[in-house]
Amino acid sequence: MNCRNRYYITIAVVCLSALLLGSCVGGSQHAQREGAVTRLPLDHAKNLRLYSHPDGWVEAEIINPWDTTSLLQRIAIVPDSIGVLPSSVPDGATVVWSPLKRSLVTTSMHLNLISELGAETAVAGVTDADYIHLDYVRSGLDDGTILDCGVTTAPTIERVISLTSDGILLSPYERGGDYGKLTKLSVPILYTADYMEPDPLGRAEWMKYYALLFGKEAVADSLFAAVEKSFTEIKNRAEKTLQEDSVRPKVLFDLPYQGVWYVSGGNSMNNTYISLAGGENPFSSIDKKTVPMAPERVIVDGGDADVWLVRYNDFTDLTREQMQHDNPVVSQFKAFRDGNVYVANTGQIRYFEESPFHPEYLLGDIAEILHPTGSHPLRYFKKLK
Repeated sequence: MNCRNRYYITIAVVCLSALLLGSCVGGSQHAQREGAVTRLPLDHAKNLRLYSHPDGWVEAEIINPWDTTSLLQRIAIVPDSIGVLPSSVPDGATVVWSPLKRSLVTTSMHLNLISELGAETAVAGVTDADYIHLDYVRSGLDDGTILDCGVTTAPTIERVISLTSDGILLSPYERGGDYGKLTKLSVPILYTADYMEPDPLGRAEWMKYYALLFGKEAVADSLFAAVEKSFTEIKNRAEKTLQEDSVRPKVLFDLPYQGVWYVSGGNSMNNTYISLAGGENPFSSIDKKTVPMAPERVIVDGGDADVWLVRYNDFTDLTREQMQHDNPVVSQFKAFRDGNVYVANTGQIRYFEESPFHPEYLLGDIAEILHPTGSHPLRYFKKLK
């Protein structure tokens, strides 16, 4: 199989998993609280609430992104220094002792964030290890300090047990999420629902929650402040550019795979980035995140796109000749004919690892491509030669 197709297989698997897996169990949205409980400030995250309790622990409420009238999970983050479980922790809450010391982490973007927070030694296990290229994880897998626990959707339960883990970071799905035998273990499962945030800064702000789990609150506060500042500056610069030049270039994302093109709809994060960067998504009127579409339909609705952003995964750089050989339809797109195709080889760069918690990197790239200023060297994309 062509390595370039791995990215598209991943997209297809994620989409199918979200459709096929059964429902996550949530809880009541509101809890009864006593005493001087303080809500911790979150300026952007919509699906997360944090409360500091007077007896020393923090309550995290993860709102069900598919039904915002209910909770997906309530977590009691209790510092080890307290020693005993506070009586104010409500029944049914997932209790996790902080800082985590032997966590199982199932996504590369959270592994990258953990490294930025300075908590690498707290990672004891990972899943889908073949697709993780972070240096500290590869070194840990080589020397045995990090254990490969198999495939995320069906981990090797014996290896998970041998970890003696104190927390499992796991992505939930709309109609799925019990992950088989994992839920039978006496290890807290901590849902990483940040990917369901509608706003890039909202997703990035979840780093404050993860920092609580690993005892790195001050690091996260400083890191997010820098991310927010840079992101806002890029967004404001794009808005100013649009005031001077009202043209919004049309932007197309990615390539078809096996006859299907998963285009970014109006509810997608890609659509948000395009809009904030001063562009236009030809499929923004579709009230969905991702839409499977025949390439012929994409030609009709997006063939006149001015810019084409292509993410792929390969050991070698993509060329125009290879792109046309793999997908002969590309010559029917204006951006290809005009030479305005920009590519990001996600197998060689940390696009998926970094951008969820560093949205300023991705927004900066797209804004610079659409409205060049010379002030932002491209981090992920480069012009297809």
